[in-house]
Amino acid sequence: MFKVGFTHNPVWRWGSPIYGYTSKATKEKYSNMSVIYAAPEPYSPAMLEAALIDKYKSTVGCKNEKSGGDTCKWEGQTSGFVRDVGREAAARFLLAAVPKVLYSWDNDEVWQDLMQLATDEANFMFYEGVLDGTCRRGKFNMALLFISGDWPWLADSGNLARSYRNVQKKKNQQRHLGICHMCAAGQTGYDFEEINSRQPQWLRTMFTLDCFSEGGPPPFADLPHVPGRLAELWRFDAFHTLHLGVCKIFLSSSLALLSELQPESAIDDRFASLSALYLSWCKTHSERPWVSKLTKELLNWPSTTVFPTGSWHKGALSTTLMRWFQFRFEREGSNWPPMLARAGEACVLMNDFLKGLYDAEAWLPASTAQKIAENGFAFLIQYARLARMAYLEGRTSVTLPLSGFTDYWDDATGEAIKTCQENKIYCPDEKTLKDMRTMGFWAEGVAGKVHLEIKSVTATDCNAMVV
Repeated sequence: MFKVGFTHNPVWRWGSPIYGYTSKATKEKYSNMSVIYAAPEPYSPAMLEAALIDKYKSTVGCKNEKSGGDTCKWEGQTSGFVRDVGREAAARFLLAAVPKVLYSWDNDEVWQDLMQLATDEANFMFYEGVLDGTCRRGKFNMALLFISGDWPWLADSGNLARSYRNVQKKKNQQRHLGICHMCAAGQTGYDFEEINSRQPQWLRTMFTLDCFSEGGPPPFADLPHVPGRLAELWRFDAFHTLHLGVCKIFLSSSLALLSELQPESAIDDRFASLSALYLSWCKTHSERPWVSKLTKELLNWPSTTVFPTGSWHKGALSTTLMRWFQFRFEREGSNWPPMLARAGEACVLMNDFLKGLYDAEAWLPASTAQKIAENGFAFLIQYARLARMAYLEGRTSVTLPLSGFTDYWDDATGEAIKTCQENKIYCPDEKTLKDMRTMGFWAEGVAGKVHLEIKSVTATDCNAMVV
């Protein structure tokens, strides 16, 4: 049990006989109070209180009911957390807030100036530091260890030559550029999807390549860093890589498989039933559901012939769905089909990995770090096996009926304007069918949404001799 609050006097707030946490008038009895932030003005403690309540109010044991930040009165406020849960939220400092239009396109110099400003500030704190003139605790220095954020931020702030932007999307697109700024992953001979090996080919290329684009190193390159490993300054973080990356894709496929266990025949009805189970679990376990229902649109799964990829943009939803999926697996997994059961095992591994990271301090003992890393690697192995199972079960196959063939389509979207079924003049004739040499599949027009890599084409549901 815990509660977040802020006050002008922590001692009085804790021991006041009128409304203190130890007074008889207080229903909940707390064991201790931890002061995590103090300021000479009321605004930052109020913002911190609201941020902490927003983050933890759905956690079991949190007694906050209001959103916080609304009782700000006068100077000298301090923000307190009745139970120490860490100081991560109290160490975020805003440097700048600029609309994208002001630093993009023709205003690139604004972006460069912002990066230079951040670099200068970080170097000042490292080399010069600041004196504590309020409490007279001496001089404080700060070292910037890594730069993290979503992948577009990493690519832009680092002027990186290799990023996700180089992933091949078309057959004639160059593949040799690579996608990782720290190694050669994605280049010819270095498959970036080799994730289930302790010795992938790309591992031996770590920090052997220049990571910057033609513009050269960015301002951040002047920050203190490990010699020979400048690229390591730009780090992928668990939140974007997992909560809004792997976990979203993994969960979408897992929930699609889970929906198949529902007794209803129509897919929308199955998801309605699945939603009721999810919302009921959230209510019982005091978890915030983040969505009002689970749908195939949420999974970005318009039909069973395409892979679900997830359409949500909130990492907290991934967290809650992962917990629910593990709950279902631990209760019912012994009766699940093989692929779904393996997905359940993978979910447990990923949850253990994330819990290990978020529960630990900033600096991990080697033994703890190794244990956490093993859970993460075990998840990747299961993930690769699930991909293999999907391939072997034919879940990667798409059947195109001959009636859908046409040579009259929309150049913008790839959608058929007239099909074989609607007009036979757009069908392949008997002579063509008997000696078909080439076949085109439109998977992505100018306004298309589908990306498709075809590895093989086979006839199905017909007698090859007849064709």
